[in-house]
Amino acid sequence: MSVMPFTGSTIEDMEQLRNLAKQYARQVPFGLDWPVNFWADKIGWETEDQAARVWLNHYFQTHSTATETKH
Repeated sequence: MSVMPFTGSTIEDMEQLRNLAKQYARQVPFGLDWPVNFWADKIGWETEDQAARVWLNHYFQTHSTATETKH
């Protein structure tokens, strides 16, 4: 299972992404073409892990906004 973090992610961010991917790989399919916010919604809906959903949404919003600003 591999997860592509946003550019500029911290080591902690990358660890958390790997852990969530490992934890939910069987319940929620992860694909490279799935945006992080879609993973967050699927995890929240399928597993009811709202803490993971909130973390992923925050990570997505923080980094997707930073990526758009840099271009």
